[in-house]
Amino acid sequence: MSRECITQTTLLEALSSLDSLHDIEDWEKGDQPAQSGSITTFLRTMLLLSKAFEHYRWPSLGMSTGGQIVSSWGGSTGRLTLKFIASGHVQWSLTCHVKGDTEVRSVGIGEALMILDFLDPYDPGRWFDAQR
Repeated sequence: MSRECITQTTLLEALSSLDSLHDIEDWEKGDQPAQSGSITTFLRTMLLLSKAFEHYRWPSLGMSTGGQIVSSWGGSTGRLTLKFIASGHVQWSLTCHVKGDTEVRSVGIGEALMILDFLDPYDPGRWFDAQR
């Protein structure tokens, strides 16, 4: 499968997931739709990640009460949550084990297109690479 197919698949997955977040049957009174800027940041980040990892693992998705897209990856190697902010930034929160049993926790905010740089010390493949 070529990189272009992976990106197209990821884009279709993203659009389908965004559509399901807005399913009218799951909405409560007062719920707000996703902010357009949060959607843009989310899509750009998902495309970046799908290009960086040949076998990209798709996250679980949700939405904050303020209309920001939230994604989560997790498993036995740790948990990562990203909140996509309208300004092109992403807020992250992670817990993982490094060098054996040392548990590390980290939170931060930065430009979404630099997320792999921010997560590099924690081995981001543990969350994003489906073959691990």
